[in-house]
Amino acid sequence: MAEERKPTDQDTLARIRDLVAEEKALRDRQRRALRETGADPETPACAAGPGRGLPQLADGLGQLDARFRCDRGGWRAQRVGSGRVSGPRRLASAAARAARPCRWAAVSAQVFDGVDTQLSQYAYLVSLLPPRVVDDLGAPVRLARRRYASYTPDPATAGRRGLLVGAQNTFAAIGAADDEPGFIAFYRRCRLVTERLWPTLLEPLRTRTQMHRHVLDGNRPEADAAWRAITEEPIGHAIAAAVGNDLVRGVIATDALIGTFAGVNDPSLRQNICLLYHLLGGGTGHWDVPVGGMGSVTAALAAAATSHGAEIVTGADVYAVDPEGEVWYRCGGEECRIRAESSWPASPRWCWPTCWASPGRHWPRAARSR
Repeated sequence: MAEERKPTDQDTLARIRDLVAEEKALRDRQRRALRETGADPETPACAAGPGRGLPQLADGLGQLDARFRCDRGGWRAQRVGSGRVSGPRRLASAAARAARPCRWAAVSAQVFDGVDTQLSQYAYLVSLLPPRVVDDLGAPVRLARRRYASYTPDPATAGRRGLLVGAQNTFAAIGAADDEPGFIAFYRRCRLVTERLWPTLLEPLRTRTQMHRHVLDGNRPEADAAWRAITEEPIGHAIAAAVGNDLVRGVIATDALIGTFAGVNDPSLRQNICLLYHLLGGGTGHWDVPVGGMGSVTAALAAAATSHGAEIVTGADVYAVDPEGEVWYRCGGEECRIRAESSWPASPRWCWPTCWASPGRHWPRAARSR
């Protein structure tokens, strides 16, 4: 019997291309079908029932309800203001902007039967929530330091041994004892940059030159080398210089590559941006975890938001957010899309004056899966 061939990276990319082609063909068929019925193919429509899925939105002039009327062509949005379907992190924005009454959607679920903890695929990003924001909102969010950062089975031993990173590292177990100092030094050098970047997240955005000067403040030559490694050169160079074992390199590279489809030596430096996301939290890169799971964070932020008059909508499963202003979500068994013009909370001078929803299927691009 012939041995079954394992899928390669090329197979995966080919499958993704097929899915994108299927998506385009499906939308083309939908547009043709609408034209044949005499309908405007660009008319927004939402298949969700009345009052579900599309969030109630508001702009600076006051609150506008997202109401629906029933047409033969489906449920259509009549009036839409400004706002956005949101994950747990955006509840902080909802609370902070509660002077504008809005409805927001949060995503978390009880994924383990019998375990009363609400989890989210975005749970690790809680480390990017500045304590000052939590304190200002009065949200009782409790975070705990993990004993172990990661564990990676060693393929060379069929997973019988592996690399445990934590209070007691196990580099020797995979034959990489000599790499432990380099591994520790790599992340120490990265902190020379992230410890200066982290406090600026709540300040006006600085230019690249200003930020470089801020990182080097105090005449720190080693910080200059770390800045170049993270912002100017593919991070693969620094990883290769720091450690030699392939598995150890892979552990570091995971921080840079997950969700990007980039390589460690990609000239686009997308992998460097991803690395910063993973190491920026608290300026240290520690992935603290919320006591009680992300459900506890959601509950705390929701309480802070509602105490200031915000309204929260649940039951809409948000699965893709496009930086251009489109949000894809599932509601009542249907897949819908909301298009809006606005900014993220970091740019409050913008608003979302218009929004429309339409049924559709979407395969989010990998580069935006973060």
